[in-house]
Amino acid sequence: MLIVLTASCSSISSSNLPADVEAALQRVGDNRGELEQIIENYSKNESDSVKLKASYYLVKSLAEVTYLESQ
Repeated sequence: MLIVLTASCSSISSSNLPADVEAALQRVGDNRGELEQIIENYSKNESDSVKLKASYYLVKSLAEVTYLESQ
């Protein structure tokens, strides 16, 4: 028996995400991968639907956060 494992950079299809969440993911920069992992994790089980909605809220909120670096 041969088992083949493959990995992709992003296993979340943009077409599966709400448009506002996808737009927010485009603005989060280096954090995109980690946030996509959270969404993917909660997308696996229907029993996690509330957590998935919360992760969408988190992504949209984080996309609006800015900060200033001190000199």
